[in-house]
Amino acid sequence: MLVALLGLGLVVFSDGDAALVSPSAQSGPPDGPDLDDRASTPEAIPVVAGHLLNQDDRGGIAGGTISARCGKAQQTVITRDGGAFAFRTLPAGKCVLSASAPGHVNAGPQLEVSVEIEVDPSEPYGDLELRLYSAATVEGTVRRAIRGTLDPVAQGASAGQAPRGLPVPGARLSLLYDEAPGADGPFALSAEVVSDDEGHFRLDGVGPGRLRILAEHDDYGAAESLDRFIRPGDHVTDMDVDLSPTGIVRGVVRLRGVAVVGARVGVQRPGEARAYEAVSGADGAYVVTEVPAGELTVVASAYGAMPGIMAKRALEAESELVLDFALEARPGVGGRVLSPDGEPTSGATIEVRSSARGPAEERVASERDGTFWLDRLELANGQRVLLATHPEYGPSAPVLVPRAGESVVLQLTAGGRLSGNLVDSRGAPVQTFVMTIIDADRQFSGGRRTVVRDPRGAFTSAALGPGRYFALLAREDGAGVVESEPVVVAAGRTTHIGTLRLAAAGGATGRVVDETGRAIRGVSVAIEGPLGGGRVGASASGPDGTFHIGSLPTGSTLLFAQRGLRTRLLSRVTTREGDVLELGDIVMTRSAGKEGGIQYSGVGMRLGMGDDGAIRVLQVFDGSPAAGAGLPAGATVLSVGGYETSRMTISKVVELIRGEVGSEVTVQVALEDGTRRTLKLVRSEVLSN
Repeated sequence: MLVALLGLGLVVFSDGDAALVSPSAQSGPPDGPDLDDRASTPEAIPVVAGHLLNQDDRGGIAGGTISARCGKAQQTVITRDGGAFAFRTLPAGKCVLSASAPGHVNAGPQLEVSVEIEVDPSEPYGDLELRLYSAATVEGTVRRAIRGTLDPVAQGASAGQAPRGLPVPGARLSLLYDEAPGADGPFALSAEVVSDDEGHFRLDGVGPGRLRILAEHDDYGAAESLDRFIRPGDHVTDMDVDLSPTGIVRGVVRLRGVAVVGARVGVQRPGEARAYEAVSGADGAYVVTEVPAGELTVVASAYGAMPGIMAKRALEAESELVLDFALEARPGVGGRVLSPDGEPTSGATIEVRSSARGPAEERVASERDGTFWLDRLELANGQRVLLATHPEYGPSAPVLVPRAGESVVLQLTAGGRLSGNLVDSRGAPVQTFVMTIIDADRQFSGGRRTVVRDPRGAFTSAALGPGRYFALLAREDGAGVVESEPVVVAAGRTTHIGTLRLAAAGGATGRVVDETGRAIRGVSVAIEGPLGGGRVGASASGPDGTFHIGSLPTGSTLLFAQRGLRTRLLSRVTTREGDVLELGDIVMTRSAGKEGGIQYSGVGMRLGMGDDGAIRVLQVFDGSPAAGAGLPAGATVLSVGGYETSRMTISKVVELIRGEVGSEVTVQVALEDGTRRTLKLVRSEVLSN
């Protein structure tokens, strides 16, 4: 049974109502021609024109630099009032346009926002949009870490305050992003800044996202600040970093008395995400340098061996800690997964089956180097097969389980792709949007969440394994989401799904209050994102409880969340383009449960998806309409409102079940004994823990 774990956090479909959530480079213009007023003849029509906009408020950015690189040629213009720019002439063919502006940055690992276009003078671009964020500033101090209040370097401590170490000048600083708008995953940026004589640093031109500051110094171990969510235009002054003196961890890794080549040794300090690593050489020896002094956990791992773990080992500053590992052989069998091109592939799923078409009896994932290991499988020699699958490729051929100690190679086959186009409610191409490809049968992403930038609104997915998929496309700010119908992707082929249109979006405002009518400050207000993921178009209630969402696609669900309160879902909010909808008071309640619970309008059941792709009832909440109708857990949902669910995604079923309090929905189910029942349920307010 599968409960969706997608997008930005844990997503559990309750009644079709998603419970989520985690509330949570600039340059001046180079020399180049500015726009002028010589304009109004047919010959002066620009081949490329558009606007440079602020992503935060959609305002135009004047004084920005737009560069067009077309082969070896390059042209530059400066944006005028309203962010307008135009190129009168550009050579036909591929050109890359990039934008920068003082006080503004791109989000993600690329410091400039850029887009590739196909220039055709007979078909000019008249409304190209490039967007930047307001730059943030981050400040802090790098200090020498201390081990206690008696440390001789402690200073600046007064009564009631913790002692602080001496400042460390000359520390090199980097930005470690855990997430950022438009980024596929974590990334790092060198700040090219060092701490001053007082240990202080200031980083300007910081892009939005959740990040940490990494400080490195030759005389100390690297260390990181606590993570913070930086918003556009923020000025944060307390991103401090504590550095520790370093030492060396060395030793030898052996298996059954024989030196192990290529064993990985990782050293980690309690509470830190970063690991200091080394790989053993031909003699089994390893050396991990620049390890911060203090208490450590050291782990050695090697293919075909049980991991060796040494915890609570103390490393003194400027000394060596010698730790030799005698690893034990690991029972079972293993192998390596290769891509269609023969490259080691991580993230593949290796399944043990009784036959090529039989159900999976056991699963394991391939490691970074493509290797995998299945414990205690030697007894299945010649009686079971191994099969590898991967989101980006077709499956491997089945291979018989080898004898204990032997290895197998599973080579994946070529995958297919999805392509299409995205337009807005008026039919104009959407030039920047987020694409997520979902496995329609398992409800898992078939590829990474990708930011697409294309002037024509065209998209093509990464390679996908054969199967049924659908595309979920959304504006970066949440001002529109559209889902395609599931389509079949075949190996080695690209399936075109046509043009998808975003729904019109309006605004919404309201006030968050408790059961007594008192305003609640700091409630996270977000538009439900792909498959329930939140933080799309996120806002927060102010001191008087009021909130405002600038762009809310009609029919969306709003999620209200704060620690200690039930997450409040407001479904099917109907807006009109250009209007601001007044939602009134949104009442939130406290929960007796440890995880807050959910408050919503529905029928009171939690949905999941089985391995066969059927949507099933995982839980029925006490006192709900579903419980009152005698609906049991384990039932399969066949249809909702007369629409069969056999080819639907969970998110589509979610959409059909949701509705206003007092409205009726018809749900047909099949019980575990095969009996079918049709239930007419009246939606009500549901409180769950």
